[in-house]
Amino acid sequence: MNKSKYIFCFMAAIFISNAAAQEFVNVYSFLSTLAHSEEKERKLLSLYYLEDIIDLYPTNNGKLEDNTIYSIYNILEYLLLEGTVSNSTTENQQNNYTDVRLLAVILLGRLNIMEARDLLIELLRYENNQLIIDAANKILYNN
Repeated sequence: MNKSKYIFCFMAAIFISNAAAQEFVNVYSFLSTLAHSEEKERKLLSLYYLEDIIDLYPTNNGKLEDNTIYSIYNILEYLLLEGTVSNSTTENQQNNYTDVRLLAVILLGRLNIMEARDLLIELLRYENNQLIIDAANKILYNN
């Protein structure tokens, strides 16, 4: 990573740590902005923060609140479709963000909501990457 990416990551960490005192809307707006970035590293950074939210902030007897779940779901849905339904291009080359989509599949499975299950079923209709297919099938048939 170049110097500007390190600065961005440092600023993101400060923003997230200060965001605990702010509304969740600001956090998810920031993470959505990261997810919609053209840079793969920013997409992965948004996923790592989402994973931390899923791991560290459970409420309601071990479950995230509904508004939090659906905010996370919306970001994961976008990242899951990256490189398949919506072909992202950078410098006139199609990107296939397999690692981004794989982590999105795993995190969707952890949300344990019907919409996530439906999205994984839909994904199986058009996905060509066997790694993603196997991960989606494992989640669908183990829940």
